[in-house]
Amino acid sequence: MDFAVVSATLGTINKQLKRGVTISIENYHEHYILKNMEYYCETDCLEAPTISIPPAKGGVTAFKSSITKGPRGLLIYELKSVNNAFNLAERLFLIVGWDVPLVSDNHFFLRVAYVDSADFPKKEPERQRVMELLFKNKIKAGNTISWDAYPEVDTDKIANEDDKEETKSKSWLSVSASMATATLANIKVELHPCQSASDEQEEGIIRIGPPPQSLFNKLVGNAENLIKSVNIKGFENSSVS
Repeated sequence: MDFAVVSATLGTINKQLKRGVTISIENYHEHYILKNMEYYCETDCLEAPTISIPPAKGGVTAFKSSITKGPRGLLIYELKSVNNAFNLAERLFLIVGWDVPLVSDNHFFLRVAYVDSADFPKKEPERQRVMELLFKNKIKAGNTISWDAYPEVDTDKIANEDDKEETKSKSWLSVSASMATATLANIKVELHPCQSASDEQEEGIIRIGPPPQSLFNKLVGNAENLIKSVNIKGFENSSVS
């Protein structure tokens, strides 16, 4: 939806909803589209999230409080390049979270992340797990969060060094979010191009590891493969008299 429609939709929701949270996202980055939306919330959704947000467009969603609790959850979009401007080396996500309790302060978080789990964000337990991890560093409403992110880009097929650097720079992004302190809280998120790289290029992107059970299964699988490999080699090198 156009930015003007975002504003109008928020106005309509504000008239309908007395307590809860609205999340508006505006995409000012010409090389990114926000796709593959998923969300998790512990209370009901009033306005379903926008499915995808292309450049120069926005999206809105809203979650309402119940009688016993306020909304707590997260909204996820996968960041994808537009028209193959670059090839991201890994899946990249924009993750927004909120906690709007009935009787205490509102909190929120915003992160750009690699998530090393094939089940994220499609399976609800993985969305819950990531939410709990990120809420450990939640920010009190009334503040602003901002990150500059420089994701890894596959440039192996680009021969010219200048072209490589130009392609990398297209993937740079800057995200920011602020949250109101009211009982009907609004989180406003913006995605912009990032004009220059800093010395700490990985600061804006975090990596969330796989769930413990997946890691355990991987270790067990590696051990089993190692045993099989040793047995096969031992069999090949043995002689039958």
